[in-house]
Amino acid sequence: MRSAARVGGFTIVELLVAVTVLAIGVLAVASGVMFSTRNLNRSRLATQASIQGVSKLEELLSYANATSPLCLSPKFTSSVTPQVSNNVSLTWTVPATGVLRTVQVFATYRLAVTGQRTDILTARVVC
Repeated sequence: MRSAARVGGFTIVELLVAVTVLAIGVLAVASGVMFSTRNLNRSRLATQASIQGVSKLEELLSYANATSPLCLSPKFTSSVTPQVSNNVSLTWTVPATGVLRTVQVFATYRLAVTGQRTDILTARVVC
């Protein structure tokens, strides 16, 4: 008897191993894309909050310098209610007295995964 000639190809075990390795690779790439997207979104929100916070801080500093003597503008005061714009909530504190006043702006925004985050911007004003 003659033995049947062996035909080249892959066995089912080899195919299962190849598919498993491929699936693990695809999942790793998908996980990396998801992580990068989440970080980009968080960076975008943080940048947007910082821009709005710096803008408010500059506005308060201009109010402080708008009067003579300095810091007597009625607009150079702490916030009563939050100012919300583009999903960023701004509040600020301005000390009522003192020669050197520490002005703080709190920029609060919501992140999808970690919840709420607040960035604090601080400036010292000589009055």
